[in-house]
Amino acid sequence: MAHTAKDFVVEGGDRDDVDRLNQALAYLDQSPTANAVMQRLIATKTTIKINHEDDDSYQSDSNTINWDPRSGLIAIDPVDNAGSIGVGSAALGLAHEAVHATDEHFADEQACDIDYDFVAERQAVEVEDKIAQELGEPQRYNHGGETVWVNNATEHTATDNNGGINWVERNPDGATEVVGVFKPGSYPGSAPMPEIPPPPPPADVPTAPAAPAGNSASPQFQATATTPESPSTLVAEKLLQARASARTCLRELEQQADLVPGLAR
Repeated sequence: MAHTAKDFVVEGGDRDDVDRLNQALAYLDQSPTANAVMQRLIATKTTIKINHEDDDSYQSDSNTINWDPRSGLIAIDPVDNAGSIGVGSAALGLAHEAVHATDEHFADEQACDIDYDFVAERQAVEVEDKIAQELGEPQRYNHGGETVWVNNATEHTATDNNGGINWVERNPDGATEVVGVFKPGSYPGSAPMPEIPPPPPPADVPTAPAAPAGNSASPQFQATATTPESPSTLVAEKLLQARASARTCLRELEQQADLVPGLAR
């Protein structure tokens, strides 16, 4: 079953954020596991509260998911527990919190876990990893990670056939587009910004229609093409004007000096 924002109680954000939520839900529906999780979430009447503060969390006391649609998560290398191995999408973060919200034993799973902080987080990450595998996103091996600003809710990293890791996103048609290259081990502050197309060239200056033979064009249709002077031309003209003014002043001083007795030139 396909899901949209209308299936949930949504608070916060603006129209663009609701569009991002719809984008995330459509993307998650491509994963059978995520689709089932979101279907169960509808039954819980959980509120999805949108924010712009890198806050992805679940509050059981108010049955609220806090979700930032522009916040991805950098996954940590389990070998050294320091370097990065890729970036999970904001949509995947929403699915993670939905797993918490639909976990009937969430309140009882707060025992400590050495790699996942709590048992509840281990179980949520295990489901998250299954979703990530179905969507081609990097998997996590612990509860660690660093947030990263993303352009849209589907943006994440994926490994290509040559072993390279690229930033990719799903376009409105459902196709995957490569938007940049990710360097393993790095911690970028944001995803690559999309290229902004150059502005269109200025329109040609309209010209007057040709006048009939023997007649001149009426004044309202006459256009005079002018070529703007370059800065160097303007500077040269000002310099010549200044020199001319200086010569005029010098001649006046010389004339005044001739009128003063004993003043040598």
